[in-house]
Amino acid sequence: MSKISTFTSEVICLVDGTSSGIYLAPAFLAAGYRCVHITNTFESFPGPSSVPLDYFEEDIQFDGDLHELQKRLAKYRIAHLMAGSETGVELADQLSTALGLRSSNGIELSLARRDKFVMQEALRRAGVPSPQTKTVLSGEEVIAWATASAGWPIVVKPPRSAGTDRVRICKNEEEVRGACDAIIGKKNMLGVTNTGILAQQFLEGNEFMVNSVSAQGEHRILEIWRSHKYMTGGIPLYDHLDLVCPSEHDYAVLASYTVQVLQALDIRHGPAHAEVMMKGDKPMLIECAARLQGNINPAALLRVTGSNQIIDSVASYISPHRFLARTKLLEPLNEHCKIVLLLSPLSGVLAGPLPLERIEGLASFHSLRLRQKATAGSPITQTTDLLTTVGSVYLVHDDAMQLDRDYAAIRDIEGNGFYANIL
Repeated sequence: MSKISTFTSEVICLVDGTSSGIYLAPAFLAAGYRCVHITNTFESFPGPSSVPLDYFEEDIQFDGDLHELQKRLAKYRIAHLMAGSETGVELADQLSTALGLRSSNGIELSLARRDKFVMQEALRRAGVPSPQTKTVLSGEEVIAWATASAGWPIVVKPPRSAGTDRVRICKNEEEVRGACDAIIGKKNMLGVTNTGILAQQFLEGNEFMVNSVSAQGEHRILEIWRSHKYMTGGIPLYDHLDLVCPSEHDYAVLASYTVQVLQALDIRHGPAHAEVMMKGDKPMLIECAARLQGNINPAALLRVTGSNQIIDSVASYISPHRFLARTKLLEPLNEHCKIVLLLSPLSGVLAGPLPLERIEGLASFHSLRLRQKATAGSPITQTTDLLTTVGSVYLVHDDAMQLDRDYAAIRDIEGNGFYANIL
């Protein structure tokens, strides 16, 4: 049962409140709304952020019977229903539509908000610039398409996963075959078997993450991050992210383009997280998710921007008019912010804890969000994608150069015994 005893009679229903979704129920409870959780048993989000069930009246296991689920929910006066993470997006669309909730994004384009091929087709139909994308069943089809149309290198990835899961940038036929063999028929990181392969035109330029919240079809861009990646064996790995100042030229271009993406995907309510490539002044969508950015630290963003996706998502549902009445003028950042990913060089078991205090003592250190356990006896996995990074270090300071110095210090710390306890 919830820790709060005074509520409105209305209930918020969250589907798969893992990852950054762990912050939603406490925020809704603080606003006076009881919460009910639904677990989608067909997909599961990996990582240490389990659902904080103490904040929910009930946790209902969904086994595929939507009618039975509606019956279980009939005793509640449900005001709004939203996805807490990627695995909850389609079920949230289906159930909110079945319940007739006004804040539903509907089911007409629900698949386009999960399947990356259908997503790009929705953009194409709406006249929004998008990369060439094709869904195939074999490496030979990818090779033929790259040679005839899309060009080399070519991007290969699962059509419905997340977190850079098995994303490969292939320069030749051999790499395509290996990448496709690692996808087709295998389970993705969400536990679903890949029945197809997504091939996508390789986009050059600068990559960005764009976080937004929408209410009643109106959209607010909250944060834009410049992504810095490095390549290892055809695998693009995140290194660090820099929060973009709203006064920068790229910000306005990316914000305008992302609104077009949200409209094309019919994301009218709630949070979204887009990844966009920009070459010159020409943005192009990599992919967009109708959910919160994963593994965020809301406190860091509140300090730097004055808000965050949790605060604004809650407001967009329970007070949409007040949310929309807030100024849309771009506010300057209170401070600068950088997210640094910790990168494990190998897999093994920790004979002793990771010396996190060496990072926590840096001048701009704000917080650390671990994805893997850092205690003695814990298994640790070599970093091969976003989900196998050790964690995210949030650096916050009014001097951007201090962030750069501390970023360099983190990499120096990692290279000098930080992972020495991995056996």
